[in-house]
Amino acid sequence: MAFGYALIMLMVVFMGIYVTLKVDQLTGINYLVARVDGAMISMGEQLLESLLSQAGFEMKYLISGDQDFHKEFYSKRALFEEPLRSSQP
Repeated sequence: MAFGYALIMLMVVFMGIYVTLKVDQLTGINYLVARVDGAMISMGEQLLESLLSQAGFEMKYLISGDQDFHKEFYSKRALFEEPLRSSQP
């Protein structure tokens, strides 16, 4: 009977070790995914902000015909294309 309890205790200890190792492995995978996804979300937000700003300057130029809005449109275009160029291998 004592041997049975010892065997059960040993199995519980091994299960605890196994679960701990698997949780550590999943934590490492989760960290890598979060790091890559966080960078992609940040880049996407920057691109969206730049694109909306560019669209605003385009509309202002089309309505007013002011060349300053045209210049701002093209300066925002460069800011939009910069993250795309830096992310390419």
